[in-house]
Amino acid sequence: NLNKGARIGLIGFAANAHIISVITDDMSNIKHLLPFLDTDLVYVQGTRLFAALKTAEQMLASEQGINKSILIITDGGITDLESIDLVRDLAQKNIITHTLGIGTQEGVKFVNEKGGFIQRDGQTLVSKLDKSKLLEISSAGGGKYFDTHHSDSNTQEILHQINVRNNFLEKDTLSQGGRQWEDKFY
Repeated sequence: NLNKGARIGLIGFAANAHIISVITDDMSNIKHLLPFLDTDLVYVQGTRLFAALKTAEQMLASEQGINKSILIITDGGITDLESIDLVRDLAQKNIITHTLGIGTQEGVKFVNEKGGFIQRDGQTLVSKLDKSKLLEISSAGGGKYFDTHHSDSNTQEILHQINVRNNFLEKDTLSQGGRQWEDKFY
């Protein structure tokens, strides 16, 4: 609701990545799709970020302009170590990675639709915020880490980071003698 011009795409991920929405400026489409995101959509559990980052990189490659960012929203329980190297590579390509931490450091047990605890291999599944991992990712990606809370201040700060960078890049482009044309169609 606060977005005023940033184009947004949406990727859901667990063990695999799935494009929920291509990059668009149609926020009503994104808002329409959000309620359908559910853990029941995922058949293979896990938190593997690499596939989601590769998918985001491919989506961003087709976008014009030089101000590109990725926002990772997760508890930080990422299991693939190569994702940090990919975040660094993306930063070298001028794609900034921010992280938004979900959950608490104490952790919460996963609950199924019947109210029971979800178990895997005899162990109750727990989601804990791994803030240090998310700080590492955002640092490697040239971005910032944000804590989740119920106000919209973190959303405003994320949009501010994108706009500040966009203004800086636009001034830099103008000082080099031109602007990047961006088709908007009708």
